[in-house]
Amino acid sequence: MRKRSLWPVVVCLAVISSARAAPPSGQAAAPEPGVQWEQTSEMQMAGTPIPPQTTKFCAPKKDWKEPPKAGRDDSKCKTSDVRRDGPRMTWKFVCEGKEPVTGQGEIVVQGDGYTGKMTMHTSRGDMVTKLTGRNLGTPCDAGEAKRTVEAHQKQAEQAQAQAAAAQTRACDEAIQRMSPKVFQYTDLCKAKTADFCARMGTRSGYEALLQNPPDDQKQAAKMCGKDLDALRPRFCGEAAQALSTPGSSAEPAKKDDVHFVYAYCPDQARALAQRDCAGKSYTGLEPSMREFCVKYAQESQAQKPKPPPANPQDAAQDAAKKAVKGLFGF
Repeated sequence: MRKRSLWPVVVCLAVISSARAAPPSGQAAAPEPGVQWEQTSEMQMAGTPIPPQTTKFCAPKKDWKEPPKAGRDDSKCKTSDVRRDGPRMTWKFVCEGKEPVTGQGEIVVQGDGYTGKMTMHTSRGDMVTKLTGRNLGTPCDAGEAKRTVEAHQKQAEQAQAQAAAAQTRACDEAIQRMSPKVFQYTDLCKAKTADFCARMGTRSGYEALLQNPPDDQKQAAKMCGKDLDALRPRFCGEAAQALSTPGSSAEPAKKDDVHFVYAYCPDQARALAQRDCAGKSYTGLEPSMREFCVKYAQESQAQKPKPPPANPQDAAQDAAKKAVKGLFGF
């Protein structure tokens, strides 16, 4: 008996049909001699027949020596116990995924055709697929199906890599913003919880966290096991220490320290204003320190109780002038 290719089982369950593959950009794939086959698949699940499907495909002329696919994503399916005895081939397979599948298959060549079946065991029951096929004899390129699978697999891998990169960027951005919400929903971000909490223990991370809503601040504190009220005194003390030398507040490198003291450390801000603002000339102050002194003076003046002014607009202007004059001596 003349041997025939067993390639048709690769298209079991009508998964592979007449799809056309494009060779890689800039390359021309050499055709593989093949022959057209026609296959009919008839499936039954829990005793319920499904209308048969007939497809055409190109199979290589050379003998097929690999086990057939299980009708699933080939990257998630593994075959084992492949045995060949003359025209008969048997195998077992396991497919992973949301719907795990195990099973076994058999194919037998008969003249210019073949018959066989595959039995798949799923959580919803067993499904049997009967396979019959015949050799049409028409020459074709048998490498198209393989290139199609490879191209789709490459596209899937690229899409997964892009999705993972985008997710990583989202996690990193969340850490920079100190926004804890994404850490509840994404496993990848959960793996970066330690980075988030480490940044929370820095002054820049603490400042970023305080820009978020109070509920987010509480969630972050709970996630990291940190007390926000306990962090503030430490950071205020560090900023005050950086500004402890008279005149150091005028240094450009200490601008962030001055800003932090003004925004979050009232006791340290008062001491700094008394030391570096009172009696100083407005024009002689470094810009960031000038801003600090003016804002602190205005805020301090606004907190003092005063009788209702006869003219609110004039009173506000007078208060600002007096505050600046009191601090800067002009």
